[in-house]
Amino acid sequence: INAEYGGIGRMEMVSTIAEASGVSIPSRARNISRFFAHSGIATVTTGIAAGQLSTYFHLSCGPLIPFLLGAWVGFSGACISFYRTERDRAMTYIQLYPRLMRQALSSEFELNMIGLRPGLKLREWVTGGLGPVSYAVFAAQGIDDTVAELHREAREAIMEEYKQVDVDDADEEVLRFVD
Repeated sequence: INAEYGGIGRMEMVSTIAEASGVSIPSRARNISRFFAHSGIATVTTGIAAGQLSTYFHLSCGPLIPFLLGAWVGFSGACISFYRTERDRAMTYIQLYPRLMRQALSSEFELNMIGLRPGLKLREWVTGGLGPVSYAVFAAQGIDDTVAELHREAREAIMEEYKQVDVDDADEEVLRFVD
């Protein structure tokens, strides 16, 4: 996910389509469904590919064992990939929206219990191991809707600026980019 520019991931497209129909999906449920879709697709795809390859190479064990091994590898890879994506999103949110992340952490958890003391910067806290990273990921997933709203407002402000630009100024701007 390219959080800085408000990009949308492939798995988030399904929830966006569902929300366009008027159905509101909570952010936690959306993230769980993204994980299930991500891991399910990877598991089945690598499992089937491994099973097919085993029949191509005429392995004596048949396609079932290679399918299971491939599915295991696919699921493991999907879990690692999903974790890295979510961790990177949390780190990006900590960098771009530190007050929002601190508020999300304080509203979700007892800050003393998770080791986030007043005056300790989030970047320093999150480097303290897997626990702080997990809490940061959880908080980042909780503020997805708020960050999306901030991006929509920023995009609308940019659109308003373009609407206010004089036609002659717009032509000069286009020529500047063409040269």
